[in-house]
Amino acid sequence: MEFVDAELRDLDVKELEGIVRLVGMLCGLRLEPSESDRALLGSMMAKADKINYEQLNEILLLLNQHRISRQFYRFFFCAGSRDCDAIDLGQFKSGVEKFRGFAMLCFGNFRFAFRKLRTAAAHEFDKEVEKYCEQSEDEINREYRNRPPMAVNIEPVDKERTWHVGYLSAAKLFKDQLTLMAIELALQQTTEEKVTEFLRNHLEKQYSHRAGVTTIDQVASTHGRNARHEAERYVSQQTDKLVQEVVRTAGSPRLRAESWRAKLDNVRGLLTQYAHELDDTRDRAKKNTDIYLTWDYMDVYVATSMREKWEYEKGFDFVREVFGKNGPLGDLNLRFFDPTQSYCPDRIDKGLIEGLMLRRAECTVYLAQETDTLGKDSELASTLAQGKPVIAYVPEFQNFEEDCADIAKQPLAFHHKRGLLLDAEDIFSEPACLDELPERVKPNLSYVREARTVSFLERKEQLFGRLRDAISRRTFNLLEDEDKVLKSELGRDYEEICQILAVAEKHYFNKRADTLKRSHPLAVQVHLDSGVAWGVLVVRNGKHCAELIRKILMNQMSFNIVHELGATQLSEEKTGCPYRVVTDNAKLTNSFWNFYLTPDTFRE
Repeated sequence: MEFVDAELRDLDVKELEGIVRLVGMLCGLRLEPSESDRALLGSMMAKADKINYEQLNEILLLLNQHRISRQFYRFFFCAGSRDCDAIDLGQFKSGVEKFRGFAMLCFGNFRFAFRKLRTAAAHEFDKEVEKYCEQSEDEINREYRNRPPMAVNIEPVDKERTWHVGYLSAAKLFKDQLTLMAIELALQQTTEEKVTEFLRNHLEKQYSHRAGVTTIDQVASTHGRNARHEAERYVSQQTDKLVQEVVRTAGSPRLRAESWRAKLDNVRGLLTQYAHELDDTRDRAKKNTDIYLTWDYMDVYVATSMREKWEYEKGFDFVREVFGKNGPLGDLNLRFFDPTQSYCPDRIDKGLIEGLMLRRAECTVYLAQETDTLGKDSELASTLAQGKPVIAYVPEFQNFEEDCADIAKQPLAFHHKRGLLLDAEDIFSEPACLDELPERVKPNLSYVREARTVSFLERKEQLFGRLRDAISRRTFNLLEDEDKVLKSELGRDYEEICQILAVAEKHYFNKRADTLKRSHPLAVQVHLDSGVAWGVLVVRNGKHCAELIRKILMNQMSFNIVHELGATQLSEEKTGCPYRVVTDNAKLTNSFWNFYLTPDTFRE
């Protein structure tokens, strides 16, 4: 670990006030020695070119502070060397700087750190500081590179199928199957009895799957007779309800059933293929979950809030970028929990599995994505509450042309959903966004330049109104060909929509990153065991995330100790994020440590 304290480095320790302030920064107090003590200290420092262990303790006693142990002196002032007889003033400053860094990392309190470590027994001292000491190559080899291979590895789920592990993917497929049956019923290509049979079989399979059995007949033997009766009642009620829905949809003129007559065979084939792929993917991902539960090591947990197909695919790409063999983590035999490769049908078991992974992992990578969710945010808070690091990844939009091309590949549901969210967040009204939109977007209206702000927002409303109209004409959720036709009908307007979203997404995610770094209430959380305030580290790309994971695991991080906004912050060098925080609020500090800790660890 490396620390830079600019305020400390600016101290002139050749002057008496500089020495007094430096000792105060070591002890965690603002010292105000008497005139006689100042005179004695001045006389002592005038005679000393270097400061040995005994002389440093004399300085501390002169300023009415406690003495330190030789181990404390060697670790902080002599880089652990036993051959260090004396230090110069530069080494004195460096030692205090190192101590302050470790004090924030380990204790979140300078005064208590000094009192705790100054006379701690060797084993107790090592226990406190070793967890933040940089690992040697031998330690890295032993802990990571030379780990025994896992007995069984997971079977990868392809990127295009990762969305099948989400709960909403099956719901979308089922909704499309209901629509298909409504069309078939309207065209007299099926009967209500066949619809009822299909739905009953589907619901029985779904219920059995959630109950952890193969067929609904096994529910009684596994969960009891009452559970079987409850299953039959549920299936019967839901079947009747869904049959009525299919019949009602079949009679709706909005269905436009006749327009699908020639395409029905193709639609049936695609939905049948999706159903087989979903079952196969979930079986594979369920086995992967069991494999994750058996691993002896778990280094990193990836926290996400994926709902849509594009979110799973972006999550898949990010995980591969971070943990790829050619990246910063490639030489380490790391184990990580990838939610795009795992499936659990039971929500309670899923919560327990994720809780276990959070408990075992050394750190959590939090994917900010489009929105905050209760699950993902609780995982962030849970990690910090355990005293473990959280790296928050917020996407960065840097290349306008590439961003437009990527957005153009997404389904219309993406554009609609993102437009609504960006509107709700008032991103289009942000001054920086408003300034950039007319420069980037090339609309067909000449009056935009004359009334820049109002006219452009009006144009944006027109475009997204056309997008809503196009989506309202969509019949199925999963048919890509239908999306392509609707995009083609939008024509040049679709290009403008993609351009607008590319600009707005850039400002939205910049705002999210800034919020996490500076003002998000979850960005600093208390470690429940120690009371130390831990902060979130924000990164904007996969390579930086991988580099930071490596630094965390190897204890190779670099920090700046800065005092601002009523607190001392231990800021990670590259991200600028507060990793530890010590407040200046004296009342809060006194009350916090009085009420928070037990008497045996009471902090002065």
